[in-house]
Amino acid sequence: MATHILKIREIDRVVFDSIKNGEKTVETRACTDKFRKIEKDDVLVFVCGDSRLEKQVLEIDYYKSIDEMTKVLDFKKVMPFVY
Repeated sequence: MATHILKIREIDRVVFDSIKNGEKTVETRACTDKFRKIEKDDVLVFVCGDSRLEKQVLEIDYYKSIDEMTKVLDFKKVMPFVY
C-alpha cells in the first residue's frame, strides 16, 4: 500500500470540500505515468492550502476517453458542485 499526494488549488476549494463532506466520491485523473502508479487500497492525501484529507482507493477503472467515462459514471459523484 502506497500513499500519494494530490494537490488541489485553493481556488478550487469547493472540490476539496466536496470530497471532505462525502459528496464527491469519484476522483478522476489522466492516466499519466504519475497516476498510473496508484493502486487499489493505496491512500490518497488531498492537500488544499493548509488542509489535508486522506481517503483509501476502493476501485480503479480506466476509460479511453472522457466521453466513455461519462457514459459509465454518475457525473454527480465526480463533480457534485456543477449544476
